[in-house]
Amino acid sequence: MHRVFVGLSLPGDTREVLTGCRESMCVADPGLRAERWVAPRNLHVRLAFLGATSDEELSLTATCVEEIAARCKRPTLTFSDAIAVPRPARASMIWVNAEDRTGALAALVAELDRTLASLGFQARQRPFYGHVTLVRFRTPQALQPDVLTAASRTLTTASAHDTTDVSVPQVTVFTSELKPDGPMYAAYRSTTLAGD
Repeated sequence: MHRVFVGLSLPGDTREVLTGCRESMCVADPGLRAERWVAPRNLHVRLAFLGATSDEELSLTATCVEEIAARCKRPTLTFSDAIAVPRPARASMIWVNAEDRTGALAALVAELDRTLASLGFQARQRPFYGHVTLVRFRTPQALQPDVLTAASRTLTTASAHDTTDVSVPQVTVFTSELKPDGPMYAAYRSTTLAGD
């Protein structure tokens, strides 16, 4: 069995900006360095989580994602505010918003949801909210007010240099292996989206 999810890989310059957010938050609160930060290579926008999946289900899912990609446009993502989830006073994680004003991301997610449901996968339990998870806390944290401000300032600076808006050309089916120092993601199959 494989742990599987479908997501959008991010280009290197976007991962650098998001890693800069991590650094700015750790400067604001050095105690955060000990937390479980997502490795830069693993930063992504998750579209759907399938959970434990057999070889046959994995192959079928990848084929269906290819068919979806052929008819879905590429989203253009804008990375904005850093958000403490569920709230700054008791945060279990920090993520960065990933918005798409073109509607392509919402259309892609809707197609995935319909297709995965038809394959027998469990329906999404909550509305989709585009984001990139930066850190998962070992225990809930009361964040200092300047932590999120520092991350948002990094994003604002990057936005001035046009590095926070990115067209994502591919959708990927990933496998995930849990390891003591954090999960390792591997691209099982990446497929180019239809374009504009």
